[in-house]
Amino acid sequence: MPRFARCLIVLMSVGPCLILTTPGVSAASAQLKSCNVNFSGGQLNAPQGGGASVQTYTVNSDCSVSVGPATTLLRGTPEFQSFVTAQGSMSSANIDPGCNSALDYEDVIGAILTSTWLDMSYGYNPSRGQVTSVGPYYYNAGAANDGWYIISTKLTPWRGPIPYGTVVSRYNGTFAWVFGSFWHSGTNNNFADGFGQCTGSPSESGSIVPGGKWVWGVWQT
Repeated sequence: MPRFARCLIVLMSVGPCLILTTPGVSAASAQLKSCNVNFSGGQLNAPQGGGASVQTYTVNSDCSVSVGPATTLLRGTPEFQSFVTAQGSMSSANIDPGCNSALDYEDVIGAILTSTWLDMSYGYNPSRGQVTSVGPYYYNAGAANDGWYIISTKLTPWRGPIPYGTVVSRYNGTFAWVFGSFWHSGTNNNFADGFGQCTGSPSESGSIVPGGKWVWGVWQT
């Protein structure tokens, strides 16, 4: 899709708002083929001892979605640092561990067009196998400034009982390109259990171009 000087507009830990930039483009979106997708990805476990688990979902020319193999980015490597930095993420200010996930939509050359990131802090008691506290939360959403914009975001924190065996929190971002084209909505689903395991799964729906892909990653801080 046409690209211009691009940076990432990031929405940090705030309620829904609209960030819109209008570049000098024609109705190019009408000339681009679009695919309607609706899928829920499998769960990835954050590696024990650090690093990130990453998986890619690619939209094919026939609009099907191919799932790539899960890979591990080891903490301390340039690949891990690059991935985490791309989210604009920060370490939580809490002594409890943080269960992190990121869902990036990338174009055919790998430039990030939209992104969501969720860090769910939690405490746990492994002798009982129970999560003893949940929160605070850190989160953001971003959209490239070449016509992409954020329509809305929503954090759904854990509202169940504490202590509990496994808790889940969700963060959703909805985006579109110029004139509302290529609307899509993605959700980060973060799980944490009473033994300290952080797990996450993505879900995505909307309109996208063939060759585009989502990169999903889970890691613990």
